[in-house]
Amino acid sequence: MSISAGRRTRAATLLAGGVAAALVLAGCAGTAGEPAADGPVEITFQSWVPNIDRAVDAFNDAHDDIHVTLETITAGPDGGYATMLSAVKAGDPADVVQLGYDAIPDFLINDALEDITPYVKDSEDLFVPWQ
Repeated sequence: MSISAGRRTRAATLLAGGVAAALVLAGCAGTAGEPAADGPVEITFQSWVPNIDRAVDAFNDAHDDIHVTLETITAGPDGGYATMLSAVKAGDPADVVQLGYDAIPDFLINDALEDITPYVKDSEDLFVPWQ
């Protein structure tokens, strides 16, 4: 049974809002996942931040309806960003990624970011307007 892209995006947005104070996250467009019939929404999160697994574990412990799988990537444009862009081009991007502000133009040019504005109305105070 497929979940809707909207439900997955809302779950990814909740994750992004939950750790926005600690790091910058950007939601990448993706396809709907396949949860168990009664299981949680599955979200893939890519990051290179040391010890971010603690935040992911805390998030998973606090949310029964969402499960985040952390994929640790190499920092920088020649490592993780290249991997992320390749995944986008292949049609299999992560749901949420850590992305430095300096990399945003490259991801915009490659149509690799999803505008989550409609999903964060209740969390606008966590973001500055240009974010």
